[in-house]
Amino acid sequence: FGSDVYRFIFAARRMSSETDRSFRESVQSFRRMSLAESNAARPLRLRVVTVQPGDTVERLAGRMALTDRPLERFRIINGLAPTDHVKPGDQVKIVVE
Repeated sequence: FGSDVYRFIFAARRMSSETDRSFRESVQSFRRMSLAESNAARPLRLRVVTVQPGDTVERLAGRMALTDRPLERFRIINGLAPTDHVKPGDQVKIVVE
């Protein structure tokens, strides 16, 4: 990108044409931010939280600072299969501002 070099590293448990397309779309969307975008951007961070009684995967995913597929992303960053649950005392990661 100009004189700068960026390296993208993607990982998937199973490669498929959909996964490959998704990776390519991510790379193709890469562009310089305008000054206004840069000033408005806030970094996202991972926070480790302890699962409390009554917490569910869905409830914890709802706390994430993501609008695009938070449940799926919560499961991915925590290595949870679609049928896995959390229990009080577990420590999980959530994305926050």
